[in-house]
Amino acid sequence: MTPTERAYTLTLTVQEGQEGRLAAFLREQHHFSRRLLNKLKREGTVQVNGQTAFFHTQLKTGDKVAVCFPVEKPNPELKPQPMVLDIIHEDQDVLVVNKPAGLTVHPTMTEQEGTLANGVIHHWQKRGTCASFHPVSRLDKHTSGLILIAKHSFVHQQLDVSRQHHGLTRRYYAWVHGVVEKDNGEIVAPIGLEEGSIIKRRVRADGQPARTRFRVIRRYADYTWLELTLDTGRTHQIRIHCQHMGHPLLGDDLYGGSRHLIQRQALHACALAFVHPRHKKVCSFSAPLPEDLKRLAAG
Repeated sequence: MTPTERAYTLTLTVQEGQEGRLAAFLREQHHFSRRLLNKLKREGTVQVNGQTAFFHTQLKTGDKVAVCFPVEKPNPELKPQPMVLDIIHEDQDVLVVNKPAGLTVHPTMTEQEGTLANGVIHHWQKRGTCASFHPVSRLDKHTSGLILIAKHSFVHQQLDVSRQHHGLTRRYYAWVHGVVEKDNGEIVAPIGLEEGSIIKRRVRADGQPARTRFRVIRRYADYTWLELTLDTGRTHQIRIHCQHMGHPLLGDDLYGGSRHLIQRQALHACALAFVHPRHKKVCSFSAPLPEDLKRLAAG
């Protein structure tokens, strides 16, 4: 099926106190970035109450602003490939997938095919959907669980703004070495690249600020089941913070964990909630444990 090329459209209503120039309304009230405004000016259209409008157009309370972005197509270098996808939710703006461990999210220099992106593009192609792949939340290859994907750069930008204002929450389950004594707490430690590596990170004073909150779900003889919430989203954040507090993840041999009980890092993105960029309602989703983590949970 050939994808149907529909422009991305959004209708906004001017509320009391939001009157003024159209550009200011889009930028200040709806967090349009300068880049998106420039793209809209070059390739899109805006109407106010059904009439063509310009960025200097003056708005009044009750005006209907219809924004129309140009069609976005997938990267032509991204090869569609059939793949079984565990789709938790899909609408015209976003896709939520329960990713299995071992699946890379998007192509890399060494892995051009067989990624989640290849499978999602094939899924959209089969449905006749014209969309581009914009992962909002990213997961390491060997981490399982929920990943949020935007279908348009505008949606991606809006969700990123929401994340910066704590409108996007992510919860994880992790199994770590040793018995964590505190029932709950937080780890506040900056993260940066380890010297001489382009992959491995560590806690370092000149790193980016990072904070992870945790609570104990269950203690076993020699490991602990934790629920963790990210307040920031640094690469490998949970893995590094758990190592930093002396309890590396089971299976995470890059950060000091043993693979005796599990052959990959024992980390699962179990829950996701976000403010939807179109209707502004909170959407919440969860994903069950995969079999290898069910065995750890059972003790």
